[in-house]
Amino acid sequence: MRSVVIASGKGGVGKTTLALNLALALTRYGRQTILVDGNFDFPHVGLMLGKSNFEETIISAIEDRKNIKEVVYKHQSGLKIVPGNISLEHLHKKDINKFNKLVNQLDEYAEIVIVDSGHGFNKENIEVIGNCTDIILVTTPDFVSVTETLKLLKIIKQNPNSKILGVIVNKDSGKDYDMKVENIQTLLGEKVIGVVPEHKSVKQSLKLKHPLIYSHPSSAATEAIEKIACNLINKPYQKKEVVKKTKLVNIMDKVGLKKWYETLLDEEDED
Repeated sequence: MRSVVIASGKGGVGKTTLALNLALALTRYGRQTILVDGNFDFPHVGLMLGKSNFEETIISAIEDRKNIKEVVYKHQSGLKIVPGNISLEHLHKKDINKFNKLVNQLDEYAEIVIVDSGHGFNKENIEVIGNCTDIILVTTPDFVSVTETLKLLKIIKQNPNSKILGVIVNKDSGKDYDMKVENIQTLLGEKVIGVVPEHKSVKQSLKLKHPLIYSHPSSAATEAIEKIACNLINKPYQKKEVVKKTKLVNIMDKVGLKKWYETLLDEEDED
């Protein structure tokens, strides 16, 4: 099993949005993929999908109240997630060793586990990053974000076993004031494996509380993320023919009537 951590040196770079959509893209390309919320301080995966009050979360598994497979939920798009717990009372329950063991146990149920880590340089975050087989760093094309990414890289590289797949440049406007990809690569000393453009469809998908590639399949940002997913699994990218949603489905999405369902893996196995 591959465990791919999506990490960043600072907040606000769109790390969780990328983790969520990358996991769904890999699922749609036929890989059994689970997204795990590994951000204990700011667990936003569930919130970005329109749900906060999960009956069970990663904390349930850490406290041995549930098996890890019993806290895997499925979104209507096909995305499978292990959500975090947003309650303040769980902030102190940072058993990172147990968390890492649980991530490794998912090898029975997934080919690829995407871990949305926290941002920054705290000890817990570095331990989550260090447990994963592969590391992808996310930055925006500005000097502050790239500098913080460089600092995180230096810490990560202290572990000789770290395998850095590369860097994703997110929210690229294409304007002159954005740092050029070649300059970012030179400064970081790592390959840029994808550039995701800044696009209104991303904010629209957040408003709809759906993954971007589900709500806006023809978006330029969707295409960029799908190309990254193909690169991860050594699959040639072919632009998909988009099936347009009916007017009724679009209306339902916008007014929030089409809610996502929860399906535990146990229930899925019974189908």
